[in-house]
Amino acid sequence: MNKQQIFDAFDGYFSKTGIVEVDGEWRLLGKWCEIVPLEDGLWDLWFHDTKDLSKPLNGHRMRIIRDILQGTGAYTELDGEIYTQVHIRTINRYKRTLRKAGGFRKKKTYTNEQLAAMRERLKGVKK
Repeated sequence: MNKQQIFDAFDGYFSKTGIVEVDGEWRLLGKWCEIVPLEDGLWDLWFHDTKDLSKPLNGHRMRIIRDILQGTGAYTELDGEIYTQVHIRTINRYKRTLRKAGGFRKKKTYTNEQLAAMRERLKGVKK
């Protein structure tokens, strides 16, 4: 999958800046979670410290993630890490809580007033 296909799989809910290429494959990367596409609509969810792989997640963060994943099915808990495979429908059902637990950025949305103000500023720059 490429960056746009991953973005579309989540209906544009997560920011495109979180979709990065690591070791030749595209993945959604948050502060505490990586989501990697597999085949047949399955996705790997790997909860760990994405900046420092040697650091385990703290107990509070692990409890939050466990509470979220109990509704999704089985998961494997290692020392400071949690791993599971889920279907894309499950991710889309839990994407709000997953965004907070995984440390993902949400796609920015602008109101019509904000867009109009930005257009006015750009018109002033062009002149």
